[in-house]
Amino acid sequence: MLTSMVSLKTKEKMKIKNVILTLVVGIVLGFGAQAYATSYNFTFADVADAVSVTGTLDVTGGVATSGTVTTLAGGTLVNPGGWSLAPLIPNDVRTPDGTDQFGFDNAVPLTFGGVEFVSGVTAPGYANYAFNIWQNSPGDYRLFESSANGYDSPYTGYSGSFTYSAVPDGGMTLTLLGTALTGLAAVRRKLRA
Repeated sequence: MLTSMVSLKTKEKMKIKNVILTLVVGIVLGFGAQAYATSYNFTFADVADAVSVTGTLDVTGGVATSGTVTTLAGGTLVNPGGWSLAPLIPNDVRTPDGTDQFGFDNAVPLTFGGVEFVSGVTAPGYANYAFNIWQNSPGDYRLFESSANGYDSPYTGYSGSFTYSAVPDGGMTLTLLGTALTGLAAVRRKLRA
């Protein structure tokens, strides 16, 4: 009788351990399978022409999926309204001055295609204001802008620096890990009893 009780208790412990192991593996695989967007703060600065742009980019799988401009100073463009990242489809933008900006890929880190921001969108692929920031060569970044001011104020290009840094996630990862460890500690205490 005592042997069967010990055997039963051992079987219960094994079942609980298997359940815990399955949960842990499921959580780890679940976190690994999800694609998380990472937010970046960025700055483009052309000291010689006193042009600067700051903003944010949300990046998933190396491609900026959304973004905003928080400040824009210098150059011919002012903040006419909210700036947003241009969608990849279509991957060209035309402004009323007849300027086409095309071939951007919204890749981060920046490539020769670069990221495109628009304001005053009138239809897919058409905007009153647009600018593109791209990497011309290692360490050399360019900003190209065009606007609705017509041919008397055509596109302008600037050469400068581009920096970006990840925005901290606010501790969500540590919170989830702490919750999981607390749950495991509770189950472990229950197994000892």
